[in-house]
Amino acid sequence: WDAWEGRLQAEGFSAVAGTDEAGRGPLAGPVVAAAFVSLAPEDKEVLDLLSTVADSKQLTPVQREEAYEKLTDVRLKGRVEWAVAVSSVEEIDDTDILRASLAAMARAVRSLATKPDCVLVDGCNRPPELLAPGETWTRGTKEERRRAEEVKQMPKLSRWFAKSPTLQAVANTDSVTMVSQEKTIEEPVWRPRSVEAVIGGDALVPSISAASVLAKVHRDRLMQGLHEKYPVYGFATHQGYGTAEHLEALKVHGPCPEHRRSFGPVREALGLDAKATSQADTVDVGQRTLSGILVGSPGTPQTREASTVAAVMVEDGVEPQAVVPPTPLGACGRGKKTSPASAAEEAQTPAKRMRQAENTENLRPTNVGTDPAAPKQG
Repeated sequence: WDAWEGRLQAEGFSAVAGTDEAGRGPLAGPVVAAAFVSLAPEDKEVLDLLSTVADSKQLTPVQREEAYEKLTDVRLKGRVEWAVAVSSVEEIDDTDILRASLAAMARAVRSLATKPDCVLVDGCNRPPELLAPGETWTRGTKEERRRAEEVKQMPKLSRWFAKSPTLQAVANTDSVTMVSQEKTIEEPVWRPRSVEAVIGGDALVPSISAASVLAKVHRDRLMQGLHEKYPVYGFATHQGYGTAEHLEALKVHGPCPEHRRSFGPVREALGLDAKATSQADTVDVGQRTLSGILVGSPGTPQTREASTVAAVMVEDGVEPQAVVPPTPLGACGRGKKTSPASAAEEAQTPAKRMRQAENTENLRPTNVGTDPAAPKQG
């Protein structure tokens, strides 16, 4: 507590919230996010409770249920606040699993009755909805970060050239007009003063650990409800992860409405080709996803191609009987690295297409003797 929430409160942040998600890797069901904030930093009972709450993946189901009941106990009302939000399967397929997870986190934070002025997010990305315009929400790939750093280090040529008074006046007028237009169009949106991404935060930051437990237990209960609705898939056992039992049920029964159509094994069960990425080098799957998002806009085919890689890993305390590679999208280095897909290696280049066109032209018959101007044979 002292290393994170306590330090930030000493720096002037009155309310520090933690947020985490559950269910990014499964093949079915929604992704759930939770936010938790302690309003009584000196309350011994709250501090003792948070000291016993660990990352949900390190707790047994029984321990998670016990921690959930303690964190949501009405006796703590006024001393702690928490909220849960969900991104549906439709939202996951319409955007991608990373964006859907971050959107759920943002909704959970905004649902808190007491708005925190600092938010700590588990992982390497920050929810874009909580950031001011122009702020970078993802760390991107190593290459993208290197280029951004190079741009920062480049000297600005503008310092050597002074604008004429006339051009400067026009520029100032345009900027004032644009600002005034934005103020009249945009409605005021609440945002925290600070949003910080903490890699491995669910094991380091008490409020993130609490949010992790809340999100995991809430999702497990949702999956129990889906199990009662679609019992043939065994959702109560594997919570939608790609175990051998689940994959076999997919082959036999096909996907149900709660399966994520943008995930590889589900697409295969539907008879669709699994989409492949086209990166030239071996890179982390989560970083490759972020690269695709940065290049293309949300919902475009380019983004969707990067977001449809199969996604299953040991996550949220569930040990799949059989894990389906590759790692989940947006895993940010927590999964294994994969090599480029064979489809990318066999993709036609412009040079190949030109050679094929030339070969086709050479094989085309010349129709000798049909041209009146051509000399007669024999």
